[in-house]
Amino acid sequence: MNRNQKKRIGTYVLLALLIASLLLSFLPVFF
Repeated sequence: MNRNQKKRIGTYVLLALLIASLLLSFLPVFF
């Protein structure tokens, strides 16, 4: 695994965390 792949995976992890936090903040609105 080279450095570019690791950086890309880190970007996906950050995006996933951001989306998860957004979903958690919107959950009380839906339920």
